[in-house]
Amino acid sequence: MSATYARVFFGAGEGTFISVKSQLIGKKITIGKNCRILRHVKLDTSNNPSSPDFKKNFLTGSIFLGDEVIIKDYSQLYSYDSFIRIGNNSTINPFCIIYGHGGVTIGKNVLIAASTIIVSSNHIFDSIELPISRQGITAEGVVIGDDVWIGSNVKILDGVCIGHGSVVASGSVVTKSLDSFGIYGGVPAKLIRKRKMDF
Repeated sequence: MSATYARVFFGAGEGTFISVKSQLIGKKITIGKNCRILRHVKLDTSNNPSSPDFKKNFLTGSIFLGDEVIIKDYSQLYSYDSFIRIGNNSTINPFCIIYGHGGVTIGKNVLIAASTIIVSSNHIFDSIELPISRQGITAEGVVIGDDVWIGSNVKILDGVCIGHGSVVASGSVVTKSLDSFGIYGGVPAKLIRKRKMDF
């Protein structure tokens, strides 16, 4: 790893590859061993540009990648004022977007297919007198357990917990928490069946 990259984050593990065509913005980015950050990936720990304090507190969030994490071409991770944590041996495929407003925790051995979007916040829109953009947000966070497979083009919304060993079908919209070892699909995502147990 070049000295240029060594100055960018607090830590990066041995054997990690980061494409020169990727962008890493901020100091609170920690990357484990043997990770692969491929072309045109963006890891950004600056705060929400919609915030009035954007220029005062430019770098406020954090991103942590465990060992052997792969983030493929054109994926974008924005921690904003909170965090994104990805566990060991997880893969984020091309064109995924993760917004960390309320905190996003992704477990170990998670597979996230192309063009999936994770949004850990919601706009408040109770008032009809104020523009929605001025009413603020709620941010509960998103948690994805270990050994989960998220299909392509899935949308995961704020406040959701996806249980260990679950599968979410392509094109689904996850609006509520999902139990472990289920196969889910649809808009909104619902249980299709439980995975077969080996015992």
